[in-house]
Amino acid sequence: MTTRTPGDLQKQRTPRWVRGKWALRLLMAAAVSLGLIAALWLLLSPSPALAQDTAPTTPTLLEVRNEAGALQPALVLTLRNNCHDPTVTTVTNPASYPILLDLAPGDCLLALAPQRFVTTTKEFHPFPAFAPFGATGNIAYVTVNTNWTVGTDGALISPTVSSPGLPILLTTRADAPLVLFNLVISLEWDAHEALELAVFANALSAFGADLFDASNGQMTLGRALIVAGAEHWRDADFQIMAGNDVWPNADVGGIVSNVTQLGNGIGFRPGHLRVGRGWDGNSANQGLWSQPTGARTLVHEFGHYGLALFDEYLGLAPDGTDFSSYCTISPSDPGYAADWASLMSYQYKANEFALRRDGNPMQWTGRCRQTIQFQMYHLSDWETLASRFGDTNSPPRWQIQMPVNGPNPGPEAAPPGLTSIQVVPSPSGPPVRTLAVFGAPGSVGELQVYQFAGLNRPSGPRLVSQGVITAGNTLRLLGVYGGDELLVIDPEGVVYTRTVVAGPITALTLTLTAPGWSPNLSFTPSASRQVTVNLSGVGGLSGLSVSLYERGSASPPLNLPLSSQSGISVATFLAPLPDFAGFLHITAQGGLETVAPFALSDGAPSVHDTAHSPRADAHLARTGSAAQQPAILWDARGQPPAPPGQRLIAARTGFSVAGATAVSEATADLEAPLALWLNVRDDELPGGRPSCLTLNQYGATGQGWTPLGLVNELPVHVVSFPVSHTGAFALLRPEGACLYKRVDAPDPVIGAVVTYTIGLDNPNNQWLRDVLVSDPIPPVLLPLTITSNPPGQMGFNGQNAHWFGDVPPNALLVVTITAQIRSTALVNQVVTNQAAAQAAGGTLLSAPAEFRTCARYDINCDGMVNMTDIIAAAEAWNATLAGGGFNARFDLDRDGRVTLLDIQTIAGHWEWHW
Repeated sequence: MTTRTPGDLQKQRTPRWVRGKWALRLLMAAAVSLGLIAALWLLLSPSPALAQDTAPTTPTLLEVRNEAGALQPALVLTLRNNCHDPTVTTVTNPASYPILLDLAPGDCLLALAPQRFVTTTKEFHPFPAFAPFGATGNIAYVTVNTNWTVGTDGALISPTVSSPGLPILLTTRADAPLVLFNLVISLEWDAHEALELAVFANALSAFGADLFDASNGQMTLGRALIVAGAEHWRDADFQIMAGNDVWPNADVGGIVSNVTQLGNGIGFRPGHLRVGRGWDGNSANQGLWSQPTGARTLVHEFGHYGLALFDEYLGLAPDGTDFSSYCTISPSDPGYAADWASLMSYQYKANEFALRRDGNPMQWTGRCRQTIQFQMYHLSDWETLASRFGDTNSPPRWQIQMPVNGPNPGPEAAPPGLTSIQVVPSPSGPPVRTLAVFGAPGSVGELQVYQFAGLNRPSGPRLVSQGVITAGNTLRLLGVYGGDELLVIDPEGVVYTRTVVAGPITALTLTLTAPGWSPNLSFTPSASRQVTVNLSGVGGLSGLSVSLYERGSASPPLNLPLSSQSGISVATFLAPLPDFAGFLHITAQGGLETVAPFALSDGAPSVHDTAHSPRADAHLARTGSAAQQPAILWDARGQPPAPPGQRLIAARTGFSVAGATAVSEATADLEAPLALWLNVRDDELPGGRPSCLTLNQYGATGQGWTPLGLVNELPVHVVSFPVSHTGAFALLRPEGACLYKRVDAPDPVIGAVVTYTIGLDNPNNQWLRDVLVSDPIPPVLLPLTITSNPPGQMGFNGQNAHWFGDVPPNALLVVTITAQIRSTALVNQVVTNQAAAQAAGGTLLSAPAEFRTCARYDINCDGMVNMTDIIAAAEAWNATLAGGGFNARFDLDRDGRVTLLDIQTIAGHWEWHW
């Protein structure tokens, strides 16, 4: 600590404030005293006078200087009672002169000396606290130097007044920076009630605390403006959708003010962070954003949007496709740990950023090298943050400090006074309403609910997706006024109904009676943001009309002119934004009506980019030239139901990429395979398990659904698969019991031991008796062991592994087979056989297991053997990783150890000798 005074200050460990405690206290005080949530300001006081306190105060002269001794313009925060009292007084001193403060013994003093103001092209982003220092216009974030230190245990160490009246010197340091983000959060629906808005104020407070914790006290929320009714929607950093079916998602680097490209080929464009009404880790239908699961998810998504970090639960293969991976933490690991990385992998059990450091498996493992984050930057999270947010001057004016001794368990929250949260409610708000739907056929799963607010309605003109509902359940309606209209539709076109909401009724019930309609449609974007819409099978309809709504906008819909081409109705529109989400409202005479959501993502000047579907239940990872072209995703419409014996999972989407070579109106060839990955909820899966799922494409070869392959490995219920055509895609699963086979060890290496799993999923409420599961062992494998869950009779019979027994209701039988490789055959060449099961009088067959492999010497699986592979082996050597298991991948000379000889083996293959 470089803060010095003539004996008047002592170092004080500040308490680890309870997250949201002070924000909630001030929120309730404002709500009670003023009766308006708009009074909610955790505001920086412009007056240097301190509030009255029980401890006597003494006028004290105070200066703020940097390490070179120069006076510094600064904000000075005073916290009473050894930092335990949340009462904060802030003094603005842009002129750098010494100031006189009334101080008491035990007052904590925090100094914030501004260093950099980063602007944004998003409007409504003033940062009043720093306006006196020159932060005018729209500010994305501010970097300041502070006078505190973060201890190894995560506690803040700050100077505390011991002798009021004696002059005080506060010294700000380049190694104690703080980045304060300035965010606008827009709720899609009209919200007026204080308690409803308090959820989001508390969520932002918890978000700031978690970000402060993860960054070791170097980043937090500086200011947040929360608005409702989709105010400032285009300019919002966080867009909070009304729907209960939206998965959290964000544009990587979306906080940038303009299109930006780094020297390594990675590029960003202005974008947004998008979430639904809530989140519980699996669904947006429940779970408050102010709860730990919600707040940590906001930090994870902000890691994309604000910090430009990529996911660490997916890997990036040499061909640009994604595959399952994780960085130190996965859903199967033990519960939450305060010092475990990485929150960019699985934020529900970790709240730290990953740092490349061998020997600390809670912070870094070899798997981290496979993730998109490392493959894009060749840097860990912390190294990326230090690079992106550090000062490029020499010597640096500030410098992000990476952890020295591994993950830091704290600090758990930022000191009071650093964050201001302003909430602006809607002028009015409707009562809370619920909707229940009856009369849906058994073949219909989820129904979609849309709110139409007309031109003269309080929230109109607007079309809002309220999300999905299943028959017999209720949906909480957000921002629905009396007189608004509700449209309830089945995406497959079986049933629908439209109704006007009666003003006094809050518990709405609807019975579906009218037949539905779901025309087959596809979208095609161009490089100029022009989008072409094709409607098939509607040529004989009269009164056909297509209207375009922008999501979140209160502008009148745009009626699109239609033309006919070869029996297909065609409409075009020009997207007003690089990232444009909206709805097509399609009607025809005879009561035919449907809504098709879509999301356009403009190309980024990058080697890798991800486009999201309207509900973010589907994502398209684009590489190479495809990353620089617009892509559009939409909720698939007009496809037939699943084939007999199959079940259509709700995760389905259509996508198209500009520049793809047209094959038909439904599909087009891609220049190179892209990765399509889908999010799947537990409640969409039989038994809540992702067993026996296949990714299918509609119309890729003729008509109907064509299976593209089996996908069983889901890190967080994410299915990823390479696709070579555009069009409509869906997940299908066999009805009833099913059998699958997969490789358990996901590392793309050649190994001496192969372990794989056969799973028999019985989601039904009845026993499967006398089941026989068998798998032929290829001659290149030497059987070693076989285990099962639940237990049964099992073993090896010649070249067959078998299991015999009963499978309980709603159970998953897992048979694990371990075998030795007899030769140098690749792993994926010895596990591609099918498994079979005799169950319930029939035969179940698995699809062949799939396994990604890399060249033996390609340690990081990037398609090249080069210096990075030598470094990887060297790191393993330095960490004294030896023996079998995962670390066998580094033992290239197969002597049972990781030594210098293995590094030389890679170098020799690379034709580099020393």
